[in-house]
Amino acid sequence: AWEYMASYLKDVPKTTDGYKYDYVNNFNNLSKKYVTGYLGTANEDDRVNNYTDNKAMYGDAVWETSNGASGQYSWNNDYSYFPYLLHPFFIRGGYFNYGASAGVFCFDNDVGGTNGDYGFRAVAL
Repeated sequence: AWEYMASYLKDVPKTTDGYKYDYVNNFNNLSKKYVTGYLGTANEDDRVNNYTDNKAMYGDAVWETSNGASGQYSWNNDYSYFPYLLHPFFIRGGYFNYGASAGVFCFDNDVGGTNGDYGFRAVAL
């Protein structure tokens, strides 16, 4: 199962082409102690630039364990697909169809809505 992270692209527009980003706007209003907002362009699919623009972001093991934005670029040959405009949220772990490329270093992007295959885990600080 995938697990949501409290990490997202903070600069996506409120609405674009009929897509609503209420989740992003809600996250932007939360304490930065609990969420991590990444830089991101408003382009349709700009994973590579978004990844590069955030090379100074450390702490949630995205940059520390990967060297690319769209493919098998994470440690252990896991997938790394950086968020972009239409999918501004991070998810981790992997889906069964990712096979050996799913795992603890795998990250992908999602719209942020509910899904029966997604979960989360609470972390006490």
